[in-house]
Amino acid sequence: MAMVSRTVQAHSIGFRTVTPKRLAWVGSVLAIAIGFKLLAWWGSPEHRIEQFVASTRRGDSAGMLRMMDAKELDHIGLNPQKFEAMLADAAGSAGGVTIEELSWEPLNEKQSLYNRWARVTMTTRDRKPLISARGGPLQLIVEAYHTDAGWKIGGSNFLVSVLAARTGYAFRRGNYAGLCRRHDVLPEVFSPESATWRTAPDGP
Repeated sequence: MAMVSRTVQAHSIGFRTVTPKRLAWVGSVLAIAIGFKLLAWWGSPEHRIEQFVASTRRGDSAGMLRMMDAKELDHIGLNPQKFEAMLADAAGSAGGVTIEELSWEPLNEKQSLYNRWARVTMTTRDRKPLISARGGPLQLIVEAYHTDAGWKIGGSNFLVSVLAARTGYAFRRGNYAGLCRRHDVLPEVFSPESATWRTAPDGP
């Protein structure tokens, strides 16, 4: 009987240590940990690319540009109206485009410090196939790179990728220069690896 009493007492003592104050403290710690994880995910390159793709699916060119670096947009003179027209032109789809599939491209540890790549399949707005230079579905890379303002989508590189996929890699630079001239945009491409601009030449 005495042993049972001591056991009950021990359990009672253990139970009394879980006070409302301690529960509140544990809850606060968990909330902070979850908050940090959500914040890290929200600002991650993967989420930035997913937001960009979601905007593409909505046909929201302004939303797509919000995922890009404002400095890059200002440098080449890109706004939502020009971007929407350039994207349709680059993809050869006058009615606009959308993205059907997304898969992550593996990068080494060094590359992962400054960028992320996702392979996407692009179609017309009404989800009809767009054909690549190789004769298959129009697939290309969407790149997010790290800036002082967080992870951003490479806008000029995205347009070059669309052109390279549709018209062929060898002709991407000359075709990009022509695309920029048609839409009154500076024909330069930003390189996140070296943080420099390259002028797209006429011709291949």
